[in-house]
Amino acid sequence: MAANIRRAITFLRSVTADWGHNPMPPGAIPWVSAEPNAFTNPPAHDGNLGIGYAATDNIYRSARWKLAPDEALEIRGSWPRCTFANIVLFNNHMQTPNYDRRLVSLNRVQTEVADDGSWRMILAHSDPGLPNWLDTRGLEHGTMFWRFLIPTEPLTQLETRVVKFSDLS
Repeated sequence: MAANIRRAITFLRSVTADWGHNPMPPGAIPWVSAEPNAFTNPPAHDGNLGIGYAATDNIYRSARWKLAPDEALEIRGSWPRCTFANIVLFNNHMQTPNYDRRLVSLNRVQTEVADDGSWRMILAHSDPGLPNWLDTRGLEHGTMFWRFLIPTEPLTQLETRVVKFSDLS
């Protein structure tokens, strides 16, 4: 019980009193990438015990995006078998504004998937006219946060590449 209370306190401090004043050093949370536009691939539950918002039976991935106005980020992967999975975009204040008017999150049901079970998502400042577009709302940088609830199989590595928006097809 005491460990769970400490985790909750750590989370509350990190998003209130310490926000922006005490950033975590790179690698402090194994599933948070220090490299923009790329994801880490640590063991499934590695690093979930020390922070207040990570359930020990879930898999998480997080990375910052950094895109010029004429760029897009292509993300490729496949959904593991799990209770629920999604990606959500945040601004620098861990907010997801205008989610009722902008597509800033996708889950398994919403995602168009290929016959082999793989998918391709496009993170871009404007609609490329392709399936699985996520709207940056014009922000050149922000955070991508993935959650996979109670997975029953390993997560495949999320592959990314920055492309020119005009080259998308």
